Amino acid sequence: MVEEKGSEDDQKYWRSSTNRSSERLFLIFISVFIIMLIITVSLGVYTFIRYQELHERPKIRAENALFEFENTTTDEANITVHLTLVNEGEKKSGDLTLEWILMEKEREDENIFLKKGEKDIEPIERDGEQEVTFDLRLKQGNFTIGYRTYDEDIFSYEGRQDIQVTEDDVSEGIPEDEKEGLDEATPMISGPIALIVIVITALIWSKIRRREDER
Repeated sequence: MVEEKGSEDDQKYWRSSTNRSSERLFLIFISVFIIMLIITVSLGVYTFIRYQELHERPKIRAENALFEFENTTTDEANITVHLTLVNEGEKKSGDLTLEWILMEKEREDENIFLKKGEKDIEPIERDGEQEVTFDLRLKQGNFTIGYRTYDEDIFSYEGRQDIQVTEDDVSEGIPEDEKEGLDEATPMISGPIALIVIVITALIWSKIRRREDER
């Protein structure tokens, strides 16, 4: 019987090639798995650190402002806004920027502002607060003022508050204090005094006429 050596050699080569391919695939799978595990762990650690930073960072809140109206001789009211900023976060804030935006009440949903301004604020300690004042000039009407705070250019807070300017808050005439000054500068003659002066004048005039008739 003739042995087929070539056929056996081919089978041995096939078996060895198959084993090498399986080992190579297994090593590739293990390598990809390890790489994916490293990436997943790294992302998890980064996300946790960022969450801690955001959770512990300063949280600035603006309490409702008080509006101080001043007398004016124009059709616009002079208003001083007293606003209190509170740090409710876990850390001291950095340099703050307060931004205010004034909108018409009826169009506040469109976020179209009439006036805009900003002011630099010093850092606020944890659980601390700071009062901020700024001035506005508004005509008669209903308005909405929006407050925004930025902690080192990172957005921290947004709030809105309504403000109403009535007819009594604006005036185009002379202020009451100036009117009172004018009244004091030009005193009026009272009725009884005027009557006494008229009677005395009439008596003097009649006496003069009587003397002329006697002559």
